[in-house]
Amino acid sequence: MRYKVVLSKNEDGYAVHCPGLRGCWSQGATEQEALDNIQNAIAECLATRMLARAPNSCDNCVDFSGRRFRLVGTFRDETSVHLAEV
Repeated sequence: MRYKVVLSKNEDGYAVHCPGLRGCWSQGATEQEALDNIQNAIAECLATRMLARAPNSCDNCVDFSGRRFRLVGTFRDETSVHLAEV
């Protein structure tokens, strides 16, 4: 399946998000890096959605603002994490 992405230049390089997948975004120093990164982010978003439908064990869960999230993975830069609401 193909997803539309929106790429915009900012002071740090390029930001990119996928309007069809709420909360799916990434960035890169160059256009190509941002586009490569959003491909990985889309794959992670889709994997998260599939995991969210599966039975949940909450070994890696956190509570935030009255909601419960499970840690799904980290992004390549290892400074941000991907969470799925459970």
